[in-house]
Amino acid sequence: MAFIPNPNFIRLYSKHTKTIDRLWKLNIEELKQFQTKKLHEMIDIALEVPVYKNKFQEAQINKETIQYIDDISKIPFTSKQNLRDFGRDGTLPKNFNLEKGFKVDTSGSTGKPVSIYRDLNAIALEMTTTARIMKSHHLPQKKTRISNIGDFTLANSYDEECIKKGVNDQLGFLNTLYSGRYQNLFTGRKISELMHDLNEFQPDMIIAYPGVLIGLMKLKKEGNGEQLSPSHIVYSGGVLDPYTKKQIEDTFDSHVLGLYTGTESGVIAFQCPHGNYHVQSDLVHIDAIDTNGKSVAPGEHGHVVVTRLYGGGTPIIRYTGMDDIITPKEGKCRCGMHSQLLENVEGRSVDSIIVPDGRIFPAATFTLIPGEVAQEKDVDIIHRFQVIQHKKDKIEILVVFNEDKKDQVSNVDTILQEIKKRYQKLIGEDVTIEIKEVDKVKEDTRSPVNLSSIVISHVDHKDWV
Repeated sequence: MAFIPNPNFIRLYSKHTKTIDRLWKLNIEELKQFQTKKLHEMIDIALEVPVYKNKFQEAQINKETIQYIDDISKIPFTSKQNLRDFGRDGTLPKNFNLEKGFKVDTSGSTGKPVSIYRDLNAIALEMTTTARIMKSHHLPQKKTRISNIGDFTLANSYDEECIKKGVNDQLGFLNTLYSGRYQNLFTGRKISELMHDLNEFQPDMIIAYPGVLIGLMKLKKEGNGEQLSPSHIVYSGGVLDPYTKKQIEDTFDSHVLGLYTGTESGVIAFQCPHGNYHVQSDLVHIDAIDTNGKSVAPGEHGHVVVTRLYGGGTPIIRYTGMDDIITPKEGKCRCGMHSQLLENVEGRSVDSIIVPDGRIFPAATFTLIPGEVAQEKDVDIIHRFQVIQHKKDKIEILVVFNEDKKDQVSNVDTILQEIKKRYQKLIGEDVTIEIKEVDKVKEDTRSPVNLSSIVISHVDHKDWV
């Protein structure tokens, strides 16, 4: 029997291919005009959704008051608690088809889930980012083999609902594009099992959490995964400090790049070959604000505010609930993409260090010191480290050394004390710092799969001020 393609697949495929090249084809002004058009479409949808309708009416927000994308700051913020308070019926358009939608849960600090709904069109658009990464890094789309180590099998996770059920089960054209060259692996499996499957599949690109990559790196150093040699490794869902990133690159002889995503927002940004984070500005608009809700200047840390510019389901407009800290960057990148730049993605503010005098150190910033000490001492003995903040005035630092490289120094305690001294100088004498050598770092019990985070803070946000 002849194959008759689904008309919806043809339409989505056409849209998919046009979207991939957009950030290269549109200049900055054309991109802003595109953003304005898409924002107006989202405002139309939001005016039918109670959580936004109430806010917009109070602030007198409509398409006439938001004539250009730069007017977006007039729109009031929406928090995760706002979405939680209004529930499913208060956060969806009346005409949204729940049976054809995809539900993803995000819990936040309270544990009570917030459900974010997407339609098939939204998922198709989000999948273009993989193709954009390949285009940016000069990887052939029709040949590149990809292994995605994600939250598959976890009910209501993005990977399970959107990638596995949405892409694999319903978006046939994407299956055709990546047929036989895309591997989904569950991040909760044993690292040795993941290594075995990766070694068999031999991907050109691996996408995974930082903790998983660190585990794979350890096995690779021990002689496992002889055939595993990806040209590119993409980390997402956590912070990877420069020292550990360099270790992973050297171990696999690969280029390591960051991917910034959110359950609510979809893909926000990824690093190009020049190391800049490129916001997917045709899909999302982002801002970085201080604690007073004002936009920060380029080079300054700020809490992310995200607006999704596509898709049906739950509108995400001026949303503050992702709780990440980012650093905007000014200027253009020579890679050819015309989009907003980020200097760094510093990680979740829940994983930032807050000291008694009120200073906040993002995780990406706070993890630089051990690597700096190792480089200055010209040694390669630090395998892993972890910073745990128990209270505002008490921090514990755990360091795992490479046993076979300890002979690079006469006494590892000199490394530990130098690290402690520098942290003490950075944060002041009001904080007690304990540092010690351990066999392994602690698991992060907040993670659904107990991954080991580099920075864990037990300081509640209520205690930040």
